[in-house]
Order: sequence, then C-alpha cells, then structure tokens
Amino acid sequence: MNKNYKEIFFDQGYISNIKILDKAYANNIYSEYLNFYYKNKNKRCDLVEHKSKTHLYFPWANKIIFDQKILDVVTQIIGNDVLCWNSLIFHKKANSKSWVSMHQDQHYWGIEENKAITVSMALSSSTVENGCLKILPESHKIKFKHEDLNDSNNLLARGQSIGYKKDKIERNFVNIISEPGECVFFHSNMVHGSFQNNTNKDRVLYAMRFVTPENKINKRLYYNYATLIHGNNSENNFVLEPTLEKSSMPYLKKLHKEIIITQFAKYLRLKVKFSIIVSFFMFFFKYDFFRSIFYSIIKRT
Repeated sequence: MNKNYKEIFFDQGYISNIKILDKAYANNIYSEYLNFYYKNKNKRCDLVEHKSKTHLYFPWANKIIFDQKILDVVTQIIGNDVLCWNSLIFHKKANSKSWVSMHQDQHYWGIEENKAITVSMALSSSTVENGCLKILPESHKIKFKHEDLNDSNNLLARGQSIGYKKDKIERNFVNIISEPGECVFFHSNMVHGSFQNNTNKDRVLYAMRFVTPENKINKRLYYNYATLIHGNNSENNFVLEPTLEKSSMPYLKKLHKEIIITQFAKYLRLKVKFSIIVSFFMFFFKYDFFRSIFYSIIKRT
C-alpha cells in the first residue's frame, strides 16, 4: 500500500472501499454470525452484550483487529503505536426499524485530536436500501453540539445525535456502499450514522476503534481497556487486554463480561444521582438473568 492515505484522510476525513477480506471469507463470517444470533440458544444478555468489545467475544473478530492490511493503513495515518480500544457489531435485521443517529464519536470519547480512527468493515453487502453507513465529508473539522435522543430503535446506547437542519446537511451526506470484506477508514470526529434496513436480508457491519497510547479516554463514561496491536503502550493510559495468542477465548469472554458490567454501571451513574441506588442495582446486574430481564424491558436485542 503506497498511496498517501494520510493526506486524503485528514483532508476529507475518510477513505472508503479498501478491500481487506476476500468476499467469500467475509460471507462465511456473516453466516457464522447469523447462526450465533438466530440458531444458538443464547441468553438475552449475550445477544446484546457481544455487540460491544466484540474482539473479546468472537475468535474471528479478534483475528481481524490484527489484520496486516488494516494495520498498514492505520499506522500510516496515526503512527506506529496502535491499540484497539473497542470493536462493535452493528446488526440491522431484515425490514427492521433500527438506525444510527448522526453523531461524532470524539465528542463523547474524550480522546486527543487526530489520534483515533474507526475502521468500519462490511460483513454483508452495504447498500442505501439496507441502511449503509452515511458520512458527512470534512465534518471532522467542525465541532457540532449534541443531544441524546430517546428512541429504542437507535442502535446507540445513549441515542447521541448532532443538532442540525436536515434540509441543509442531509443532501451533503455520502453513502458508503460496500461489498463484504471492504472497509471505510474515518476520523473519530466525522459525523456519521445510518438509516433503517428496508430489505429482506440482515445487514451486519463490524466497526473497530484504533487509538494511540497518549489518548486518555473519559473514564467517567467509558472503559479504558485496550488490546495492543502494534508498537508500544508507552503512556500506560490503557489497561492492556491479553491477546488470544497468549490467552484463550474463554478467558477473553470472561474479561468481556467484566468490562461490560463495569460499563453498565457507568451508564447507570449518568441516569441515577444517588450512588446507593446504583450499588443496589449493580448487586443484581452482575447476574445474567437480571441483565437479560433489563434488556427485555428496554427492548434491546
């Protein structure tokens, strides 16, 4: 890869349609994922919680964050010291109302400017009809005001959204139409989101968040665990996750659950003023059964 990705990236805020996986391999992951989601007898909490920190849940997801083709682009843009702070599944069922509000990640993460990048990989065909990723070119140069939307169909936990006049901005959004295995790399301050899936086939996207060691995640809002992908964790701002190569999938899944429960408590503290109430709820929420009931109540799957 000898193209000047860095110049293009910081100019327009994104680079699209870079082929990372063979289409057949991406299709196999897609089929494996749908089998997990629909055919395995999973607890409700597992059907919700695997979608965050996904690289600690599935072997294929852990393998992808180390992909050399991804790393070649990421290191050219943000440097040689790289950590994977998060990875997520965005799953829109066939003919579902699920959507993602337009937002800027950097507004919430509390990271350093130009020191983080999202790699969004299509695991199924991504089209306008099935709710492909939408981005606003050059919006990484602007700081928008945000609000939290109360909509159970929004795939974002808090429903974070920029405030904007639709007639002035929506016509400028670019649809990222992708084949399975293709990626878009975009700036952490890029305005992005997606609409609902109006087709008869599920749409699945795997997003990875890569950061540099000098970043300091807002620990009031988010966890600061990360997997070292390349180089060194020189600043020690992140608690390093073990790699699958030096650990095991059962151990990573155990760590995954611990991190998710901790994150659950952080969200709860944002909503509830009294710490004693948070402590009361967290006593129960450490059990899968109670978290599953909660997800059922708020209609999360």
